Amino acid sequence: MKQLKLLLMTCVLCAGSSAWAQVADGDYYLYDTATKSYLSRGADWGTRAVTNGFTGLPVLWNGAEGTITFRDNGLRLFDAGSGNVYTDNTKNSKGWTLTAAKDGGYTIRYGADGKYLGYSDGTKIIVFVDSEEKAIVWKFLSSEEYTNTIKENTKSSYKRIIEAAGFTFTADQFLEQVSKKFIIKDMTERVPTATFTGDKGTWTWNELSNHDTGAVT
Repeated sequence: MKQLKLLLMTCVLCAGSSAWAQVADGDYYLYDTATKSYLSRGADWGTRAVTNGFTGLPVLWNGAEGTITFRDNGLRLFDAGSGNVYTDNTKNSKGWTLTAAKDGGYTIRYGADGKYLGYSDGTKIIVFVDSEEKAIVWKFLSSEEYTNTIKENTKSSYKRIIEAAGFTFTADQFLEQVSKKFIIKDMTERVPTATFTGDKGTWTWNELSNHDTGAVT
């Protein structure tokens, strides 16, 4: 009986803390469900942490170190000082912790002094905010989940455009007609140096050709 009481007390003390926020080490895409956008880079020559509604960057989460490493270049999310969060270094990059949020996602904090990842007012630039209430709630998506959200978000965008134009067909019907009219071919291997550094980064190239005329765009 004493052991049961001790266990219950331990559960109460740990509830709501990062002790319960267990995400397995591995590769993920970080997704803000509130804005339907992904952790990425931008501003200041593409070095600041931002979110992007079109594409995300794969990261490696290491819970023991508390590091978030970008898979494409080995650099990490780090504390750049003065409340700023950047992506192009490895200093001040250990010590990120996760806290489970009510909706199933996680807030991300650096150190023990309440510095949470949030937004600079009115922008998609990520900065430190001083409370969990202001923090971004992230979901850690697998590669498959990431692909699925991209598809769903794309359909949602088409739906808004279709409705604004006053059409009655669905996003799926629109995409079906596009696939009948055009041939879409993945030509990413023909991208030589999208970042001018010798690799393709996250760039892709889809070649669109007309069934009837053979025109290529």
